[in-house]
Amino acid sequence: MKATPTYIIRLIFIFACPFAYGQQKQVSMLDSINGLAEQASTIESKIEVWYKAAKAKEKVNAEILAAISNQMKKESQLVNNSVGIGLAYEVKGFGNSLRGEYDSAIQNYKTALGYLENDSARLIYSSRLYHNILLAFDNIGIVDSVFRYATLQMVEAEQSNDSISRAYAMHDMGRYWYRKNSHQKASKLFFDALRLVESKSTSDILINVLNGIALTYRRLGNNGEAHRFIEKSVVVAQGISTPNLRDYWLAYSYNQLANFYLTEKDSLKSLEVIDLQFIHAKQSESLSQIYSSHLNRAWFYNNKKEFGKVIEEYKAALTTQRVIKNKRSIGVVGIGKVEMFPKAIHIF
Repeated sequence: MKATPTYIIRLIFIFACPFAYGQQKQVSMLDSINGLAEQASTIESKIEVWYKAAKAKEKVNAEILAAISNQMKKESQLVNNSVGIGLAYEVKGFGNSLRGEYDSAIQNYKTALGYLENDSARLIYSSRLYHNILLAFDNIGIVDSVFRYATLQMVEAEQSNDSISRAYAMHDMGRYWYRKNSHQKASKLFFDALRLVESKSTSDILINVLNGIALTYRRLGNNGEAHRFIEKSVVVAQGISTPNLRDYWLAYSYNQLANFYLTEKDSLKSLEVIDLQFIHAKQSESLSQIYSSHLNRAWFYNNKKEFGKVIEEYKAALTTQRVIKNKRSIGVVGIGKVEMFPKAIHIF
């Protein structure tokens, strides 16, 4: 078995420690990442350090992602390393998506495809980038493009014969059919994906698949099975070894569970789970999950017809949204009553 390089072990240690948001902390983190990259003996190893760091912050820190992207691109261009340049554009797309700048994200992912198309791992890269592109299209509601890129992703994933790529492709095509209310088609694809990754107990794709199955069961009226699969996703998230990623995926899974209880109007359990979501969202420093937990609280108070508290939670969500610089709508507040804008249950 190949030994893990020391700089990768140190990189894991960096992201095992929580960082507060703030410019000084971000500069310190970036200095640490670049310091580790400088210890690498080749440009390929440096790229690996930067990309692993970006993946660790993909869901939580757009500023760090932008800085990593710039550094990757600058140093990769010096030696004309097309893979490094391509991955730099992908990382830039991560930051765009996190801010809700989906048009820019799509453009950066497409640019990345051009730089990565001649690499030996092209099929895996392109399958992953098609996944990123279709998520962006899904977030802006262009369903035809979701299907187009899910189809391209399926072709590339099958040719790559990589089980993770194939699972993502099946999940994403299942996501499309779920959106089209073809729940039997979606269910089959989700279960096909599950068979590929069910032994990978710490994989984020497994969490996505489990939640896709749960949502499909809900649409088919089987709440018992839906609840069982959401609970499974919590257990998988608990097994993730990197603390900030574990907290992010726990917050994500608790969000799905909170949605379940809120829809059932189970006040006691929904509030308990929302509290857990908020705790893990703060620990992961995921502003998107903090934002989501405020929306869930608004939903909770809306169920109880405590409309003053609903407005307070909407205001807290709006404040968080402004920090994220994300353009998604959070709700509709009317005079004399509050209408809950339907809470989106995301399958990622």
